[in-house]
Amino acid sequence: MEILTKRLLDAGLESTRCDTYTTPRRLSVVLGGLPSRSGDVVTERRGPRASAPPRAVEGFARSVGVPVEKLELRRDRKDAVHFAT
Repeated sequence: MEILTKRLLDAGLESTRCDTYTTPRRLSVVLGGLPSRSGDVVTERRGPRASAPPRAVEGFARSVGVPVEKLELRRDRKDAVHFAT
């Protein structure tokens, strides 16, 4: 149960009650006091370099579900890179 509780905390979920039920072939866990909604999570994906062909940039934007205009250019070690948040 400690592993499950730790994983839930890592995911941003905290429960007030954790009951387990077992049979020879099954394991059941009942969690109480979970929040009705978890907190917002911001993810960031690194895309192609600024010097990449336009089709590569369009494909990256399509894969993350944002228009090309919403991609952000940031400086990397060598070149500018497209990022999506």
